Amino acid sequence: MLKHMHELRNDRPGLQSLDDISTELQPCYTEGQQRTFSTVAQTQHLASYVTMCQVNLPTIYWLDEHTRKEFEYRGSRIHVDTWAQMIHAVQDHQEELLKDLLLDQNDLLINFAGKRVVDDPHNQTYGHSILKDPRNSDVFYPDGDTEVLLHRIANTPSLRKKFFRRSQDGKWEVLQTAARKWLTKYAELNKDCMVCLTLSGGGPARSTELTALNYANGRDGDIRNLLAYGNLIYIAKTYSKVEPMRNGPRTVVPDVLDARLSYVVMINLAILRPFAIHLVSEVYRGNDQIMELYHNKLFVSTSRLFVCDDLSSALAGWTSKILGISFTLRHIRQMMVALKNYVAGEDIEDDINAVMSSHTLEVERARYAVCRNVPERANAQLWERVIQACRRMHILFKIVPGKLRVCVDLEHLHLQPGFQLVCPGKRLHPLITRASIANGKSISHSIWR
Repeated sequence: MLKHMHELRNDRPGLQSLDDISTELQPCYTEGQQRTFSTVAQTQHLASYVTMCQVNLPTIYWLDEHTRKEFEYRGSRIHVDTWAQMIHAVQDHQEELLKDLLLDQNDLLINFAGKRVVDDPHNQTYGHSILKDPRNSDVFYPDGDTEVLLHRIANTPSLRKKFFRRSQDGKWEVLQTAARKWLTKYAELNKDCMVCLTLSGGGPARSTELTALNYANGRDGDIRNLLAYGNLIYIAKTYSKVEPMRNGPRTVVPDVLDARLSYVVMINLAILRPFAIHLVSEVYRGNDQIMELYHNKLFVSTSRLFVCDDLSSALAGWTSKILGISFTLRHIRQMMVALKNYVAGEDIEDDINAVMSSHTLEVERARYAVCRNVPERANAQLWERVIQACRRMHILFKIVPGKLRVCVDLEHLHLQPGFQLVCPGKRLHPLITRASIANGKSISHSIWR
């Protein structure tokens, strides 16, 4: 740094004190420490500083200043309603996959009407999850059977012959081809869940914040990201970009799931995941690493975790199909920030909507709902604001905001003309009228008062 200071002093006309030059160069240098990668750290710090000094491109332009329903991004015009249509298309595909994975055994689906999911977010016991909380046993497993799909298949001859055969010594064996086919489709459902979370989430996430999510506590303090709060299902994404710079409690970005995604995720874990674990134990027998993924990770791609390219490829496919142009995760994230700012309104710095995916501590305080703790009474007010922020995003995209008060009927519950959700004998939640969904599309949920 001293050498750099003298070079600047010699190159610049006039006399400039070394103190002034030192102050000017301060952002470009870190405190010197004798360590193996000190040069790399210095270079990284300088690169970050130079990058943050540049204009943040690409810029998103709103084409209709008053209604803000259409914007231009990288030369392409995108309408908010088309974005909503894309989310519904992914959710419809989720519903088809869910039905196929259940092998048309729709009576196994859980009816959450009148039930409440509770959680202890501070329980860090290995393997603990919402499903393992004994207080939720009557919600997810009222008959005490945690492997309902496996037992249904085993007790139904027409289904049993699709997955199992009896060996010469009389033991039942898994048919490898059928098992791998089912696991491949199961991975596709997981990928759709990640896509939905990316397209409709309250807090735009980076790839590593999605692909590594836990639904159960892992080993060595790798705590879970899927939690319940006030009967809401939400993702507490670890804010990895500032995490290494801090000590103490982890920093999380909360993201409340909409009603439809909440239901699919919970059915996935409660009914499909136990059957997937059984198939994996046979197909990848003796592979403890793969088994660990299925026991802890929220999204699994057959025998591995998803990576950024998987998610970007899926997003590119859906955006190309619906929007007519291919966008990857980085582009989606930039557009989601613009949409969140639209929901926030004019007073961005004071509104919780404008927060939820920061870069530096200063930007974090101004724009993102990054919390030090999981929900508890001490910060309940902040979390209520986060919930409302996510709910407004859901309404913008015309999807039903959570809570997890869901009644499912894949065959008979449809949206009628006028965007009314019809289900005799129940009083609908008032938010449904504000969260209208694409006309004529089937829907797998409703929210009760």
